[in-house]
Amino acid sequence: MLKSTYNKYTQSVSALLSSIHNINNESPSLFYDAAQYFRQKHAFKTESDALQQLINQVELNLKTAGKAEIDTLQQEFKQLQNKLKELDDLKESRRQARLTHALETCYKLLALTEGANAQDTAIKTARFLGTVLLLSPGEGKYLAELHKCFKPAYKAVLSLRLLDELINQNVIKNTYILSEYDENIRFKESDFSVVGYKQSVILPILLSAIFQDVGLQHPELSKLLKGDGTLDEFRLLADEERKKMLALNRQYTLEYLTEGLGLQSYRGNNKQEQQAFIQVEEKRQQFQISLIKGATSSTMGIAEIVKVPQIYTSIVLSTKRDYSRQDLAKAAVLIEQLAVKKAISAQSAEAFVKIVGYFPQGYGVTYIAKDLRGNDMDNYEFAIVTQLYPKHKLEPICRSVSRNQVYMTAGKTFIVPRSNNLHFPAARKKLERVDEKRLTEILAKLSHNFNSTQVSDLVPVLWEPFDYFSMEGNQNIWGR
Repeated sequence: MLKSTYNKYTQSVSALLSSIHNINNESPSLFYDAAQYFRQKHAFKTESDALQQLINQVELNLKTAGKAEIDTLQQEFKQLQNKLKELDDLKESRRQARLTHALETCYKLLALTEGANAQDTAIKTARFLGTVLLLSPGEGKYLAELHKCFKPAYKAVLSLRLLDELINQNVIKNTYILSEYDENIRFKESDFSVVGYKQSVILPILLSAIFQDVGLQHPELSKLLKGDGTLDEFRLLADEERKKMLALNRQYTLEYLTEGLGLQSYRGNNKQEQQAFIQVEEKRQQFQISLIKGATSSTMGIAEIVKVPQIYTSIVLSTKRDYSRQDLAKAAVLIEQLAVKKAISAQSAEAFVKIVGYFPQGYGVTYIAKDLRGNDMDNYEFAIVTQLYPKHKLEPICRSVSRNQVYMTAGKTFIVPRSNNLHFPAARKKLERVDEKRLTEILAKLSHNFNSTQVSDLVPVLWEPFDYFSMEGNQNIWGR
């Protein structure tokens, strides 16, 4: 994913996404770790069972052995036990390595998306989410595969912002979360090896969101989705196939989180601290399991912290082959509709839409420009959504990237009113009075590789900012 034309920040985001999941699943990543775990589990069990059978047989032989055989059998017994211990130690060291890799990735994700306070965190989160979407070309043969790799980090970050907002609104009633929460230290630096809010609450939410579909790495599910390699894993599944896939994904995801990653180990010599740490870790894992189970159930509850961002991300970073940028504004609408149908709680839906608005970070807005007197002009310009928490969900906070139909690197931050946003029919109707020749000239100025014979709409409802953002000089659209 890394490109020489990316600035340092964009490279860091791209590298993080690749470290979680990448198109080439034979390269090191969290999901590669999981695939290795599932592949090696059977081999480990087979070898362990074989050694245990040999140990059991030697034990039986010792009971009836003569004096001449005892020394040899005892030596064999000890060697077999050592081999079994070495195998167990190898399994444990690999588990700890996987968990360490996951924790280090969580640290990096927090460093990119959280600041010293809620305001700084909102700014950093907007930049991260926007960069992720802007790294997607919006089309191409491997777009679904790319989005699959982007989704875990994207929904994990949104899960934390939803949690923060629900706590801020005093909606959270979960005693486990509230017992650990302290607003005075919410954004203070600490790590997951310290008993507290980050270890107890932040960590399980991140791991649940990141690894929500990790069960798909299991060979059984890989075969279900890909067959012998000739099937499109992103195809529309038949009902029975889909039910089987969801059930197995949940089963293997829970297995990976509990066995493949497991609990952190206490570092220190204080027995009381060790006992307290283990208890916190066990509770953390129970909470984590409840999030995974709840996110796949039809009941409302605390798991909506993970469930709502998952639904939203499934549209914004859809893996459907007919993906269209025009569908992005439907993501928040779907969240609201699900609340009306009582598939999710109204409180979670309202809080989430309050954060993201109707237009995702990185979305390319086309809008009617105004003159110095505030009157609508007979042309339009391009902007990119760059901030969360719009005052009105239909009016995104953007950074302009063109003026007089000329691209620029340092536009202004402003709110695009609904009346001038070409996403809405009423705004597009304003340009009906402009003749086709003029509209064609505007589109030609703003388009890459313009071809008038391929134009289907002279008043675009949105624009694709991927090419613009691919140039390093245009990647600081969040600069002040």
